[in-house]
Amino acid sequence: MLFRSKILEKELPPINFEPGKMSFELKRQNLTVKDFVLKGDNLEIDLTGRVTTREDLMSSRMFLTLKIKPSETMEDALGIIMMTLKEPDANGFYQIPLKGTLKNPNAKP
Repeated sequence: MLFRSKILEKELPPINFEPGKMSFELKRQNLTVKDFVLKGDNLEIDLTGRVTTREDLMSSRMFLTLKIKPSETMEDALGIIMMTLKEPDANGFYQIPLKGTLKNPNAKP
């Protein structure tokens, strides 16, 4: 799957994703992301955590961690955004906590 995008009016390099791997578990009101991996030529994405579901789905609360591993080309294209992230882990992934509700997500690196 080829994906193209712009951030802050800057064209990002295309990302050609391989077929992804996803696994979820729903118990009572908790949707657990057991495995969510997308690998592309310019970006790898890993998502873990859980979502506490509510009757109003958009009010469901997220307790997720998004991990991204951009290629050098992607890092250069993201520019100033990369400076807001903490240092990558030993495997080169930047971790971004995703909290809040589905309606009003909050991502604070």
